[in-house]
Amino acid sequence: MSERCGPFAWCSISDFRVLNQAENPRSATSTSSQSPSQTTIVTETSQHGDVSKGKTVVVISSVTCITGISSLLVGVVTVCIPAMARDVNLQSNLLLWPASVYALTCGCTLLLSGAMADLYGARTLYLMGCFLQSVVTLACGLANTGIQLILFRAFAGVAISMCLPSAVSIITHAFPTGKRRNLDFASMGGGQPIGFSVGLSVGGVFTDTIGWRWGFHIAAIINTIIFLIALKWLPSIGKRDPVTWNRFRTEVD
Repeated sequence: MSERCGPFAWCSISDFRVLNQAENPRSATSTSSQSPSQTTIVTETSQHGDVSKGKTVVVISSVTCITGISSLLVGVVTVCIPAMARDVNLQSNLLLWPASVYALTCGCTLLLSGAMADLYGARTLYLMGCFLQSVVTLACGLANTGIQLILFRAFAGVAISMCLPSAVSIITHAFPTGKRRNLDFASMGGGQPIGFSVGLSVGGVFTDTIGWRWGFHIAAIINTIIFLIALKWLPSIGKRDPVTWNRFRTEVD
């Protein structure tokens, strides 16, 4: 070993392994005796509740509609922003804020919402997000000034950030790996581009007919119905430990 692997020699790591096995046959034997078949693989053993078909429909429809409506309103704002700015006297330098502030607040609070869902429970935070989205959606339709519209759209971003991580947690805990879980995740992801596309069309129609405010009013009505259905039939995810100040301080970062 000293002749081949001096201080400035060209030995590779594999060379050292070969030489080490030659000098220490016991370690080589013990290493080779561990076959791949003896490797312990840790698998997920979490238990999933027996969710009925009715509750499966509730979860799929609720998650799809909540994400779809939020994306629909993004499309409505994108198309209707000239009419909205004219009606609420929105200044030209703030013209993009009703659309941009939604994504900004959603991104800033998404991680915090995920931690809160782990602490207080996914179902609780999801219902809070649904309720908040209903309120601020209605408020956007009733806004009288540009600042009000921007603030309400900012709270809408917070509302959907409460729904997204909690919805993922509800799906993964309610359904085992398989067809129903895949269907729910596909519906959740598909609701966003479909909702945005519908919002672009609906926003243009409403702007030329009954007004852009009705886009928010109708979305608020649908959102409230979804909230009431989820409040009654959305499955819970077991019992949680009581929230203490120490848990809040250590688990929410």
